[in-house]
Amino acid sequence: AQNAFFIGGMLTWNVWQWGAQYYALQDAKAKAEEAKASVNVLGQAIEMEIRKAYVGLKVAEKTLAVARTAVVQAEEAYRIERVKYANGASTTADLLDSQLSVTQARFGIANALYSWYAARFQLARASGQKLPMHVLATASSQSIPRDRHVAPVKDSQ
Repeated sequence: AQNAFFIGGMLTWNVWQWGAQYYALQDAKAKAEEAKASVNVLGQAIEMEIRKAYVGLKVAEKTLAVARTAVVQAEEAYRIERVKYANGASTTADLLDSQLSVTQARFGIANALYSWYAARFQLARASGQKLPMHVLATASSQSIPRDRHVAPVKDSQ
């Protein structure tokens, strides 16, 4: 019995599994594909939010420019109305209406400036920037075109 060899092996098969590992692997692959699709959708949503915020900022800049032009026009109309009133060619009501137009135009600038700040902050948030308010204010003084300084309405009577 010197030339005898013993070879052993073992084969296991769980009859009750019936492909559970195969289906678990297929499930894991499907979940991985779902995660990839979710990342893709999220990336597209972020890109869309950034584009929307950028467009909002451009609209706010244009609105602010229009509001500044409205103030310049209202101030000029008020100046003309003051001259007409001083020469007796206009009534007090006309003068007050003109002054009201200047005030309303200035409120328009305040609203447009608020919209610009909100849009700038929205763009910063959408793009992942963390801007404290003092940085935002510094950026606004460089980014917003200034037509001219708007002086308070003075009555020269």
